[in-house]
Amino acid sequence: MGTTICGSMALNIVLPFITEFAGACIRGVKRLLDYVKRGKGTKTSTKTIQAYINLYAGPEYFLHAKYSSILTITFITMIYGAGMPMLFPIASAALFSLFIVEKYCIYYIYKAPPAYDEKLNTKALKVLSFAPLMLLSFGFWILTNMQLIHNDELTAKEKADDAYMSNHFWLEFLTAEGRKDCGGAILLIILFFFELIRILFGTPIEVAWNAFISSFGDKKLIEWLAPGLLHDDLELDEDIELYQNCLD
Repeated sequence: MGTTICGSMALNIVLPFITEFAGACIRGVKRLLDYVKRGKGTKTSTKTIQAYINLYAGPEYFLHAKYSSILTITFITMIYGAGMPMLFPIASAALFSLFIVEKYCIYYIYKAPPAYDEKLNTKALKVLSFAPLMLLSFGFWILTNMQLIHNDELTAKEKADDAYMSNHFWLEFLTAEGRKDCGGAILLIILFFFELIRILFGTPIEVAWNAFISSFGDKKLIEWLAPGLLHDDLELDEDIELYQNCLD
């Protein structure tokens, strides 16, 4: 199973290049055929302006498809990374290759993207905030599973189709004996609950903290302990260039 997961993740390193190369070949062949079939004194065989635009313009830019790739790579790495550390460099390489290809395509291949608002980006960031929970919870379970370390805890199966008995339950950390057996991995479950509290109650806690710090009226204290309050004084410059010009 580990080989399958690592192999599938490693495929994500080259998949963006393969996909873009295949798309470029298809577009090139279509444009070549159009050039070959052109009439005398013309440069294209298309009959309408829209057909010409569809043939020679780049593909549409679907931002949601890019986010799906990022989320898939991230969550698979967080879930299995503690047991297969090789996933972390593989995921880094996959995300970097995706960045390189998408950067190139936005500059030279895609049509001008539509005016996306912040909703999709905010939603993606909210979903990504749960990724550390996957790493901490699954990492705790993996690191405390003795069957992954030695063979003394293995339970034989009488039949091939019998359910696999792991003899390992992560809720065992609630018992004194379970916490003793966890060793240093207990830190992961502690961090898990801290992160869960931050995700669920981070906003009201931040509001209460900012209100408490601002009640002192000391700007230096606010700058040190609640710098987010200083963002209200920023002046937004909405007189910006077109999207394409801002890419530089």
